[in-house]
Amino acid sequence: MESKRLEYKKVILDQTFQEFLDTKKDQTKYSYTTYLKQWVLFSKLNGKETLELKKLDKDAKVEKKAVAFKGWLETKGMAETSSQTAVGCLRGFFAYHRIPLVFIGSELKTIYLLRKTLLRWKHKLTQLKSISF
Repeated sequence: MESKRLEYKKVILDQTFQEFLDTKKDQTKYSYTTYLKQWVLFSKLNGKETLELKKLDKDAKVEKKAVAFKGWLETKGMAETSSQTAVGCLRGFFAYHRIPLVFIGSELKTIYLLRKTLLRWKHKLTQLKSISF
């Protein structure tokens, strides 16, 4: 756990990411800094490189990478809603630079479908059906 924190703290965000963060309020800026540092660890790309990749992207590679980023965060122990917010941070970064991320239906389901919530509701419905009145 300690090595993960040290790795995270070593990440320095470039000017492109900083410009985006400077438009945010303090708490949002703090959270988004964390998410963008995680993005740098995952993608090995700084802000300028991330924008260039998207500008040259013809096959939606950045969108696919964003979906993979969400999964990577969850394997690292991040809560599902937090990983969704991290992808939202990326979407905001690209929107700020007027280069929107456009996800197709299956990608949106992967990003925004709350699997744990659905499983909990399914479990509760099963319990309710088993109760006899």
